[in-house]
Amino acid sequence: MSTTFGILNKGLDITKIIDENGDIYPYIDQSYCFKNVYYRGDNSYWVHGLANFILDEIKVYPLDNSAQGIYTIGDCRKALEEQKINRKL
Repeated sequence: MSTTFGILNKGLDITKIIDENGDIYPYIDQSYCFKNVYYRGDNSYWVHGLANFILDEIKVYPLDNSAQGIYTIGDCRKALEEQKINRKL
């Protein structure tokens, strides 16, 4: 299952965008609220060129599917490293 992940744009209040279950409210304009940074699928990659330079602890939000264990930029990095290792095997 593929998923695009984003980080919250600066200055926005996450409590107005994400409900108590961690889901994005259906009326939210995701392109305004989030900057796409990572795509996870058969061939995962950074969507934004500067995403690899963001601090590991910055939260990411699944924009079109479930989180699948990805909650931070650090989790994205780990998934990319695992992908590299698995392809070398």
